[in-house]
Amino acid sequence: MKIALCLYGQIRGVNSCLDSLIENITNPWEADVFLCFNNSSQEDLIKTSKKFNKVIKAEIYENEDLNTCFSKSFYKNLIEYAKQTLKNDSSLYSYDVNFLAPLVGSHSALLARMNWFKLAKMIENYINEYDYFLITRPDHFYTFPIFNKSFLNSEYIFKYDGHDWGGINADFLIIPSNIVLDWLNFNKNCVERGNLVWENGDEFYKEIINGNGSREMKINKLIWVSNPNGLYEKVVGWMPKEPNNVYQRGGYFSPNGNYSLRIGCDPFKYDKTKDNRKSNCATYVYQMEDLENELNPYNDMFVMRYVDRANTTDLQYDHVLKIAWFCGSQVLFERNVNGWKKYFEDKLCSGFLMWMPGEVEPGIYTDGNGKTVQKICDYTEAYIEKNAGKVYFPSLLGDKSGWLGFEVDNTQKYDDAMAAGFALIAAKAKRYYKPQESTQKIESIMPYRVAN
Repeated sequence: MKIALCLYGQIRGVNSCLDSLIENITNPWEADVFLCFNNSSQEDLIKTSKKFNKVIKAEIYENEDLNTCFSKSFYKNLIEYAKQTLKNDSSLYSYDVNFLAPLVGSHSALLARMNWFKLAKMIENYINEYDYFLITRPDHFYTFPIFNKSFLNSEYIFKYDGHDWGGINADFLIIPSNIVLDWLNFNKNCVERGNLVWENGDEFYKEIINGNGSREMKINKLIWVSNPNGLYEKVVGWMPKEPNNVYQRGGYFSPNGNYSLRIGCDPFKYDKTKDNRKSNCATYVYQMEDLENELNPYNDMFVMRYVDRANTTDLQYDHVLKIAWFCGSQVLFERNVNGWKKYFEDKLCSGFLMWMPGEVEPGIYTDGNGKTVQKICDYTEAYIEKNAGKVYFPSLLGDKSGWLGFEVDNTQKYDDAMAAGFALIAAKAKRYYKPQESTQKIESIMPYRVAN
C-alpha cells in the first residue's frame, strides 16, 4: 500500500510541528511527499523539503491575502470578537484530537477550497502511483503515531470529526486515489450546462383552439435541455420546486414562486472595465431554505448561473428573463444600467422585476458611497463562513471574477461576485410566502355533525 502525504496552505510550524508529523505519520507510513504552499518564500520551501526523505513535487503559488478582498471592517469586527472571547493562548487550541489545531480566521474555508484546486493540479499526473492521499497542513502537532492501516477502505474518506469551516474539513483527510481529484475539485460532475427552450417554440404563451372553435391562451413553459455548450449552468439534480410557475393578470405575466428562489443580476454595460476588459452579464439563482424539507440538499445554495457577453443588451435581458420564467421568480437587477426595465415592460413581464423596500424604482442602485457594495460584502462574508462547502461554481470561488479576488473599490470586473451578492441581498431583504389555496371546504371553517 503506497501513501502520498500532501501538505498545503502556508508554511508554518516548521520548527515546532513538522517533526511530530514526520515521526508519527510520514515515517511509519513510508509516505512520499507533495508540498503545495501559498504566500511562502522559496527559502522556507527548501527548508521544509529537507525535512522529508522523499519529496516528489514542491511548489509555491501566489494567492492574494483575503484581508484585501473584502471590506476591512470584517476583520476589525473579527479582532474585536477575538479580544472578547479568546482570553489567552490556550483557548486557541483544541486538545481532543490527535493534533493541536490552531483556529484560523475569516474565510478559512474559501482559502482551503483554493488550496485544494491548486493541489489537485499538482497531483493529477500521479494518481495511479498511490493508493491513498493523506492531506493535511504543516502547522499541526501530532501527539501519537498511527501504525495500523487496516482501517483504510477505498470506498471511504477518513477525517476527524469537527474542525469544519463552511462545511469544509480543512485539517486532516485520508482520501482513496480513485476519488481524491473529485474531492479536491469538489465541483467536478456537480454542474451541468444546458439551454432553456420554449416548448413547441411558442414564446410566453400558446393559443389553443378548442373543439367548439373557441380560442384560449395557455401560458407556455421553458424546458431544460442539456447541452455541454449551453448558455446556462445548474447544479446537477436540481430543478425549481415549481418550474414555470407563472400566471397572467390584466394582460401581464408575473412569477408565482418567489417564496423559494431569489435571482440577482449584474448586467453588462457598453463601456469597458478599469482594466479595459468588457464585462459580462452575470446572473445567479439562490434557493432559499425549504421550510417543508429541512434536509433538502439545495437549501441555501446557489443553484443556477448565467454569465455571458451577449451580442446585444436586449439579448442578455432575454436570457435573464428565461431564467426568471423557468424559476418562477423575480430578478433583482443592478439599477445603474436599467435597459432591462423597458425590455421587461415590452414583453409584458414587468412583474418579474423585484422592488426593494422603500425604493421608487425596481432594482438596486450601486451608489458612490459604497453602501450597496458593503451590504454585498457583509452578506457574502456570512454566507462563506457557513456555506462555502456548498458552492459548486468555480468562477464564483475564483479570483478572476469571484470572491477570492474581489476588490471593494473596483467591482466592475467581478461579475460573478456582484450577481451572487445581489441574489443574497434579495434573499435577506425580501420575504415572500408560499401562496395558499384560495378556497376551502366549508367544514374546515364551520365543522358540523351529521344527525343520528
